[in-house]
Parts: sequence; structure tokens; C-alpha cells
Amino acid sequence: MKIKNSWLIIGLILFIVFVYTFSGGKVDVGEKIEKDNGKKSNDSLKVRYEKLKKLVEAKKTLYKKLTKKFKWIYFGVRLSLLGIFTSYCLMLYHGFGVTNLGELLNWIEVVAIIVVFFSFLAFGTFSNVREYVEKLKMRIEIMVFKKHFNLLNDVDGHENELLQIANNMNPIEGSDSAKPLDSAKI
Repeated sequence: MKIKNSWLIIGLILFIVFVYTFSGGKVDVGEKIEKDNGKKSNDSLKVRYEKLKKLVEAKKTLYKKLTKKFKWIYFGVRLSLLGIFTSYCLMLYHGFGVTNLGELLNWIEVVAIIVVFFSFLAFGTFSNVREYVEKLKMRIEIMVFKKHFNLLNDVDGHENELLQIANNMNPIEGSDSAKPLDSAKI
């Protein structure tokens, strides 16, 4: 009895190797299981797709809000510099009685020369001043964005994942969630 069972096992193994060899290794045993779980995986893809869609919309809204905040702060800084200049001109007019435009321009030139002198002492060349201004702009941006600094990269990654999920889902007629995502609409 032991010999008959071992010949049966050897025959079964040879049959499996024979089928696998002549099929070119294209026998997929997991295909039947995949078809059974197709509906479950499609439902989970739909749920993941909807969650990612909401997440992308929320992150884009947050990015727009933070960008608007940054632009307002940067505008406020420029407006305050303009206010300082205007108050200086008003101080010259009311405090020192400078009514002639030529005298006003001379006083403005004096302040410009003093600012250039101190910026040369502090920064060196004008390109260094430009680099310093860019660093200040970056610091303000970092202050505004804080923990959301890689927000655009996250949104791009989520959009790519949305496209992959949309391409992997079985298309269901009449369903808007199965259609590929149009990045221009988002």
C-alpha cells in the first residue's frame, strides 16, 4: 500500500511539472481566487478612491488658504515699508518745512545713500542683499506653512494614487467614481 501511494504522489508531481513546463509557466492558480475577491477589492478601491478624493480636496483647500495667508503677510510687509517711506516724507513736509520737490528728492537721496551704505556694511554687494531678501521671504513662508511645507508634494502623490486607483478599478457604467481623475477640474 505504501508503494502505490508513493507512485501516485510521484505521478501527481510529474503531471504538475509537465503541465507547468508545456504551458510556458503561464498557469495562474490564483486567478480563480482573484475573480471571487474581485468585487470585494473593487469595493475597497472605491472606498479608497473616495477617501483620497476628499483628502486631496481638503489639502488643496488648505494650500490655497495658506498661500493666501502668505501673500497677505508679504503684502503687509511691503505696505509697512511704503508706510515708513510715506511717514518720512510727511515728517519732512510738516516737521522740517520741505515744500520744494527738489529738496524732498535730496532728502530722499540722503536716506537712500545711508541705507545703501549700511546694507554694504552688513551684506556686501547688492546680490547679497537680494539673497537676504529671498531668505527673509523663505522664512516668512516657512512660518506660514510650518508643518504643511510639503503640502504640494503630498497632493501630487495623492493625485497620482487616485489615477492609479481609477485605472485599476473595473469601470462601472454610470459611476462617476470609476472615471479617471481630471487634474484640471481639481
